[in-house]
Amino acid sequence: DVVFVAQKDYVPLFATADLPARWLPWGVDGATFRDPHHARSRDIAFVGTEDPVNRPKRTAILDRLRARFDVVTFGTGGERLSWDEIARVYATAKIVVNESILGDLTFRFFEAMGCGALLLTERIENGLDDLFTPGVDLDVFGPADLEAVVERYLRDTAARERVAGAGYALVHREHTLRHRMASLLDDLQRVPRRNVGPTAAGRWGRAAHLAAVKGALQRDVAIPAATHHLHRAVAECADPEALLALIEICAAINQIPAGLTLCDQACQQAPDRPEPWMMAAELSARTGEHDGATRLALAALDHAPQVHPSTRAQVRATLLRHGLDTADGWVALARLLTESGRPILLGMTSTMPGDVA
Repeated sequence: DVVFVAQKDYVPLFATADLPARWLPWGVDGATFRDPHHARSRDIAFVGTEDPVNRPKRTAILDRLRARFDVVTFGTGGERLSWDEIARVYATAKIVVNESILGDLTFRFFEAMGCGALLLTERIENGLDDLFTPGVDLDVFGPADLEAVVERYLRDTAARERVAGAGYALVHREHTLRHRMASLLDDLQRVPRRNVGPTAAGRWGRAAHLAAVKGALQRDVAIPAATHHLHRAVAECADPEALLALIEICAAINQIPAGLTLCDQACQQAPDRPEPWMMAAELSARTGEHDGATRLALAALDHAPQVHPSTRAQVRATLLRHGLDTADGWVALARLLTESGRPILLGMTSTMPGDVA
């Protein structure tokens, strides 16, 4: 229905794919990132990864600043600070320097300004001038004037505090997460409504399933909820995607017989798709039925009509030679899935105790 994009420069990329994208910049948690009016004992602070091999520009900026100024860095050794820790750093810094890896408008803008520090950032596009005014509520630098800009603001306390104060007020007036959610809800009011009732259970269940897969939700909470809705989608709509997600959940919680039963159902319901045969092959391999697993993997090949004949021959030869006992067999199935036009998603390979399916 609508895609929200955090970086303004990327919105046209979605438009060329005929996707309704809208810009929704990052915001800040105003309760965490605020100015408690502590003494600003640090001249320049930076929080983030410092990697001279993969991020040479960032390292060059920090090295140039260290040569002339008092610079304190956090997280540059690979450790990650909590939001509260980052906020404490920014709240005691006079200046926070920002480097944008890909010219992106980062969280650091809103977090540093939200803590009352003066943000000095590289000159970028990406909507910077739509949200902020350089020289008024933040300021910018380039390769030629980095040290001069920093020196001017460290020497001119009144100018630094004026710009930092304006930035602080602007962020808390317009750029908190509360403002972002209000904007999102306002945009959603203008999105044409569709009748999603018949497919809502399947979509909700798959969303919960993927959230558990990627660690966005705790599995002991997400999987029972996903299972409930996925079963409903299978019963009411014969949703093949919901059925595949249920099989993955069975594999995750080691319910092999239930998963194999669902595989039989999926093979009948979606005869032109290789995934249920591949999932059945994996579940069979877990039971030690490696010959049967190989036969099911070959059946997956037979149910993937889009595969090029040369790929088909190579995959068949690999499966017959190696079966599913080695990585070669699974790589062959991945090639099969890719050429069939099916996405390879992170699966739920670890087991979880409990009979929740």
